Order: sequence, then structure tokens, then C-alpha cells
Amino acid sequence: MGKLFRDASRGVRYAYIGKTTVKAGECALLFTLGGKSRVVEGPLRLRVFCTTIRFLDRFVANTHEYLRIQMRSGEISHVRGPSTMYLNPCVHESVEVVGAEKLADKEAIVVYSSSPSDKTKASMVSRRVVVGPQLFVPEPHEWLHEFAWTWEHGRAVTTVVSLRREVLRASVQSAQTASGDSVSLDLELSYQLVASKVANVLEQTGDPITELSSALKSDALAACKSMCVKDVVGATNPLGNIEDGIYKQTKALAAQLGFL
Repeated sequence: MGKLFRDASRGVRYAYIGKTTVKAGECALLFTLGGKSRVVEGPLRLRVFCTTIRFLDRFVANTHEYLRIQMRSGEISHVRGPSTMYLNPCVHESVEVVGAEKLADKEAIVVYSSSPSDKTKASMVSRRVVVGPQLFVPEPHEWLHEFAWTWEHGRAVTTVVSLRREVLRASVQSAQTASGDSVSLDLELSYQLVASKVANVLEQTGDPITELSSALKSDALAACKSMCVKDVVGATNPLGNIEDGIYKQTKALAAQLGFL
């Protein structure tokens, strides 16, 4: 029997006749000659006769996790932790421990939900925005949107979008001025996504950060063409003021998408 807990990695053994012990913390699946099965959870000592014995794997979800249970019937259920269960191959196709979505303050996720319907018809899908702070566990019929937005360090795919004030940085090389000179610009734009406008952003674009960056560069290039180089590099450079009317395209796009 040993001191260690036995699981499915121990394999299957066949007992002709005798006794077997299932320790506390263990669970075994017993098959008779007729093919019937029963689950035995320890501590228990029992007599066996021509019995196939298979110990079961144990799965544990803590308070920040949940169990995703795939039934052999095709059904899926989610059990929020703390919870523990054994995988019974007669009933379960698989059991997986999945981390819940941890949302900090000013973070959000977009949750899609399919409503049950006639199997011959397409399911109706709805969408909602969930804002932190909270610990989110989806229902079996729900899934999260993946944001494939281009950030400062490149394109990244994430399920969580920030509602904090962020900074967009963009560089413009060889911008032509009215005096015929060429200058390079390093631009910064402070923005914040409004929670109530997240769905609006998804309906209009797949990458709003790239669009804002393009609009910012376009406005700056257009402004440079009407300015002398001394104005661009001077201490009173109007390119540094978002309220001067230079960045009309950028401000219009931000307002349209739902950025402050």
C-alpha cells in the first residue's frame, strides 16, 4: 500500500481474490467481471473478487481558480474554488484547473455569452463589459474577448484592457517644414479609455492604438508643413499643445472611439 497517495499513474491492476485498502485522500474505480463500476473513496478496506482496480487523479482548485469539467456526454461545467474532485473516466472526459480572471481597479474584460437555443438553430450571442476590481469566473457558455492591440513595445494579445490613463508614444522621421528643413519629432499623447465605450471601440476598429498613432503622426506632419523650423524646435512649439487646434483629426478620432 505504501505511504504515498496513489493516482492514475499507478496504472490498472487486477485482483483475483483478497482484500485491498483505499487510504484517506485516495479514490479508486472498481470494475466487476460484468463490467459494472463503482467509486470507492478512502479510508476503506474491502474484499475484492475478480476486480479491476484503477486509482483516480485528484484535482484541486483554490480560491483564485475553478475546475473546468468536460463530461463524456459533451456537457461542460465550471466549479468555483475552493473545490476538489476526482476524475472518473466513466463519467468525465477531462478535468482542468483554470485560473480565474483577476481584475484590478480600472481594468476591464469583455465577456461573450451564448444563450441556449434549439440545436437546429444558431445560438444568440450577447456581449457585456466587466469592470474590476473583482475575481471573474466565466460560465461554461461564456468566453473572453482577446484584444490584439499594438502597444509601445509591439503587438500583444490580452483579455484585459486598461481603463487607466496611458501614454501613447510615436516618432515621426523627416517631417518637412515650411522653410524646407527636415525635422524629427517624438510625440506623446495621454489618453484614457472610458468603460462605457469599450464595446463601441470593438465595433469600430480592431486596433484603436494604431489608429490613434496614425492620426497623431498625420496631424503633426500637416502642422509642420505650415511652420518654420525655428517654430518647431523653439521653446513655444505649438506641437506640444493638444488644445491649439493642430490635432483635430486625433481629437475627433479619440472622441469617436471613446477615449478621453
